[in-house]
Amino acid sequence: MPLHFTCPFCQEETLVDDQYAGLTGPCASCGKPITVPYFAASQSPNMATTAMSGGQATATTPLSSSNASAAPSSSPARRSNVGTIALLIVAGFLAAGAVGGLLLAVGFPIITKARAAANRQQSSHNLRQIAAALNAYAADHNTYPPAFIADANGKPMHSWRVLLLPYLGKQNLYDRYDFTQPWDGQLNLALQPEMPEVYACPGDLEAVTLC
Repeated sequence: MPLHFTCPFCQEETLVDDQYAGLTGPCASCGKPITVPYFAASQSPNMATTAMSGGQATATTPLSSSNASAAPSSSPARRSNVGTIALLIVAGFLAAGAVGGLLLAVGFPIITKARAAANRQQSSHNLRQIAAALNAYAADHNTYPPAFIADANGKPMHSWRVLLLPYLGKQNLYDRYDFTQPWDGQLNLALQPEMPEVYACPGDLEAVTLC
């Protein structure tokens, strides 16, 4: 935009386009070298003059908030890049969560079925061991063990599982079992953690009852 410029030597006023700001050249009137000052956007045309300093023409740049030499506090492009990176990070977390949820939804039923199949297989193995122990007991006593051993009053004292202990490789546990006390007597209850694993259901880890 053309603005009024006054030569500091001959005081001749001319119109100078702002694209020549900061350039030096001869005055069109007196021919002396002059430097076109930087015009502020908010400055009126009649204020675009130069100051004399020691007889030399010195370009003056008005101080204003819109000074072209002032560096911007922050770059819009930089702010845009930071925002883009933040969005990418959030999107990455969301994608990871979605993938994790999908794997859990697909994998959990598979793991559950595999665990159930393994439990069934272990239960079958346990039953075969118990059946072999029953047959071994019957071979020695010509009969299978009773469901329980009762006291003189007919109250159940011990179950068949205690009688099978020697045939399951638990002779030492059988010898420490006190048949003078009921199955829930203090001494016999202390032996429950040593219950043979074949008596426990693979899906019930709390099944520790020995008798």
